[in-house]
Amino acid sequence: MSQSRKHKKPKVNFVMRRWLSILIFGLCCVACDKPSNLQTEPSHPSIEGNKQGGRAFLSDFLDAIKTADRIEVLEHSSSMDAYYLEHYDSIKIKPTIYTKKELNQEQKNQLIQVLEQADATTHDAVKACIFDPHHTIRFFKSNQESSSMEICFQCWELKWNGTENQPPTGMATALESFILAMGLQVKKDWVTKARQSAARAEIQPSTRSKPQN
Repeated sequence: MSQSRKHKKPKVNFVMRRWLSILIFGLCCVACDKPSNLQTEPSHPSIEGNKQGGRAFLSDFLDAIKTADRIEVLEHSSSMDAYYLEHYDSIKIKPTIYTKKELNQEQKNQLIQVLEQADATTHDAVKACIFDPHHTIRFFKSNQESSSMEICFQCWELKWNGTENQPPTGMATALESFILAMGLQVKKDWVTKARQSAARAEIQPSTRSKPQN
């Protein structure tokens, strides 16, 4: 008798387990659902995108263009240029602005038109590329810089401190066409430019060898 009690399995409440399964399944369905009532209309309805931030990012950027007192587009050096210079001390090389252009009203309107036609879809894929920006767009209000966007045309990525939304994938492509139309370049031998800047600044080469890629 004692041995049969030891090996006797406890009864399972099948009704309770069934109800728990139904409850868990229902909670999973609610968690995976994307309610449409959370979507809001953007301030620029011509921009199409998804809910990951691209449409909101473009909307914020267009508002910044319209409300800025002054907008500058810079073509400049990057800290990575100096780092890959052979026999030069990157710490002593200061950032250099190669070209600076201030947008007039016509150019602002052209930029708005280009961005309104940009693809606002945002992808979550992570690129195996070091962010190495050589272009910056600066916004000013009341003679104070209100925000700035750095652009890397090697990675086709950008960083803007004017919003918390995620940038759309197609924005860098749209900005490329605008920057080229302004007479600036997106592809250049930036390391050579940095070497020339170092020579003009009379920076002496160091014994540090070029880092291996």
